[in-house]
Amino acid sequence: MTTNGKKIVNINSKKSYVVPCVYAERSPEFPIDWFDTTRDKPILNIQIFKECDLDKARQYADAFLKGTIHGTIPVTTYLYYLFLTAKETLTRDWTSYRMNLKASEQVTPLSLLTVNKEEVDQTPLTNPTTLDNNSDKSILLALVGIYRLHTTHPALVDIVTDRINLLIQQATPSDKVQYSVDLAKTNSGYLSGNDSVEILLSALDMFADKFPANKYSQARIGTIILRYAGCSALLDLTYMTKMIACDGVLDVLQWVFLPRVGQELDAMLSKEDSEITKEDSYFPYLLGLRLSSKSPYAASSAPQLHHLVHAVGSLMGLSRSINALLIDPGTPNMVANNAALIFLANKRLSGLKVVYMNEDDAKVNQTQQEKASQTRQQNISEEDALSSRDLDDEQPKTPRDWFNWYCDKDWKFTKKEYLEIRDAVMSIKNPRSGTVGAWTVETFLSLINADIY
Repeated sequence: MTTNGKKIVNINSKKSYVVPCVYAERSPEFPIDWFDTTRDKPILNIQIFKECDLDKARQYADAFLKGTIHGTIPVTTYLYYLFLTAKETLTRDWTSYRMNLKASEQVTPLSLLTVNKEEVDQTPLTNPTTLDNNSDKSILLALVGIYRLHTTHPALVDIVTDRINLLIQQATPSDKVQYSVDLAKTNSGYLSGNDSVEILLSALDMFADKFPANKYSQARIGTIILRYAGCSALLDLTYMTKMIACDGVLDVLQWVFLPRVGQELDAMLSKEDSEITKEDSYFPYLLGLRLSSKSPYAASSAPQLHHLVHAVGSLMGLSRSINALLIDPGTPNMVANNAALIFLANKRLSGLKVVYMNEDDAKVNQTQQEKASQTRQQNISEEDALSSRDLDDEQPKTPRDWFNWYCDKDWKFTKKEYLEIRDAVMSIKNPRSGTVGAWTVETFLSLINADIY
């Protein structure tokens, strides 16, 4: 809680008050700070059953999937013993923050963690099923499947369920128990959000990403959601580079004219971390490995950036943007006008060009381009090139040109431009409530400045 020292006065009662500003949210935590403080690999505190091995652990996992035993210890016990068998040999050193695994070393998903085990008494099983290692792949797929389905959007549950069940069916020998994520859903709540489970599954995903040919790599159908969890703002920037065909993030940022986005990016990138772009790093698992309890790279930490990116995407008709959650409208009128500018500037850039010609045509084309360039330099001044708003080939070329052009026009779009934006908004059909698409349909046109009469 903070105050700025100023008071507000009730003009009737003459009473004055200092009005505090309350900040209820936690500050974001950077993964690089966790490693600098802890100076260790990610820590797994795990409970497993005493006097257990993989054969016994399979029986517990089987009972869990059938719903005859509950809790997380049957799962953590099974994953622990299973991961000990998922071995690969490094062909070169693998380093990330405080981890340094050497070339030729044999590693497992547990090699990525500092493991603190607590052994507890076994829970008795009734009529346990005897299974061998031929069942491990299907058991693992079922476990990661119910983990993923617990957080899957209801509209996608059937699709994801069918995909996972198909993989389980393909992995199950004909004489073995056939699992189904549908039957195991009653136990799914024990897995989602559990520290030990999510650390184990994050380590598995990181390991399988490094070794895609590993026999358990198909389990990523359930664990992939842990990779870059909490990094949606960074992913938004990458997404926008593809959306408007930019060469990189720096080019994207030149289209952003919102001061608050600058503040968000300053906060997000205030800690220099070379591992942000390192693929085989702990970084993408900052939430799953409990390196951060609140990510500085999440959309919730950069809501204005998230809103702008997906407002543009919604105008372009992209389902990912239309379905993106609306987190915080922030300054909606500024977002709408910036998004409209980006949309108008980039919707006309098809990116299509002739790539190949036969050799003779290529020579002729080169000559024609050189002559055309000379003619333009002689006859067209910069002022002439920007004098008409109706000729696409005479419109601004750079983000700064577009910004200056609209500033000169008092940020008013022409009627023709307004109609283009309106058509884009009207093309969004039945967006889900609470999404950027719904906000665009309901609000966007009322916020942009335009001479429409």
